[in-house]
Amino acid sequence: MRLTTSLFILISLSLCASFASAAIIHLKNGDTLNAPIIAETNESVTLLHDSLGSVTINRSQISEILAEKKVGAPQADTLKSEEPAKPEDQGLLASGFMKDWSRELDIGLSGAEGNSQKFNLHAGFGADYSDDEDVWKFRTAYDSAQSDNETSQNQFFADLQKDWLRPDSPWFIYAQGRYDWDEFKDWDHRISGSGGVGYQFLKNETWLVKGKAGLGGNQTFGGNDEKFSPEAILGLDADWKISDKESLSMGTTFYPNLRDSGEFRNISTLDWKISMDAALGIKIGLSNEYDSEAIGDTKENDFKYNASLVWGL
Repeated sequence: MRLTTSLFILISLSLCASFASAAIIHLKNGDTLNAPIIAETNESVTLLHDSLGSVTINRSQISEILAEKKVGAPQADTLKSEEPAKPEDQGLLASGFMKDWSRELDIGLSGAEGNSQKFNLHAGFGADYSDDEDVWKFRTAYDSAQSDNETSQNQFFADLQKDWLRPDSPWFIYAQGRYDWDEFKDWDHRISGSGGVGYQFLKNETWLVKGKAGLGGNQTFGGNDEKFSPEAILGLDADWKISDKESLSMGTTFYPNLRDSGEFRNISTLDWKISMDAALGIKIGLSNEYDSEAIGDTKENDFKYNASLVWGL
């Protein structure tokens, strides 16, 4: 019975020591003890010393207790749950294409049936990529509108821009190409391209404001207005991260005609996006293209607006 009791006490003390506080105890008489603390009160401290066993010391005899820490107890950093690893990007539709790009699809529909029949469709795709040396931006969209079986809008565009960044400099070089198709313009197809220099006026976690200037031109095909127009380019773009779930992007670019003085084009856009989760959001988009050389029934301003759902791809 005594042996059992002794074993129980020894095991209990060992368990207490394994989860006790290890400390260096400096006594007022000059001695130092290095042992786990297994119990404490306002008047005393009890240690489990390797040689002396269980020792209770009055606090009035202690000058200092140092290096207290839990021995055997789980440390705070081991209790933190590891964040799940982010799955590797497989590219657009797991094809490997546009891997590590930010990609999204937006679709908006509206219509009416009854006294009148209306159907409007907007479908767009955007992708962005950036690192320390390059910035890519791709945008494409299709818009169609019908009223009482009469088509009033039917157009498509695809636009690609690349910026070559310079380390530790706000200056960059850019190149841009764009294709437009529009059933209701004086032309059927238009191909344009430009290149030049740009400057980042402001870049931080909230804002990116940059301008660009360059030279280029556009060639139209089909319809009654087939021609090549050399152009200058002057543009300003701004991205505002309002919050983690809300952002605003806007831009305007002027294309003065270098052949016909006083004639110019302008394309302006504004996109307001609200994210509902990592893969779904809402976007409201505004755009206007002005062409001072519009002829016939074609209007100088072509203004569009849409509200659409956005899916991350």
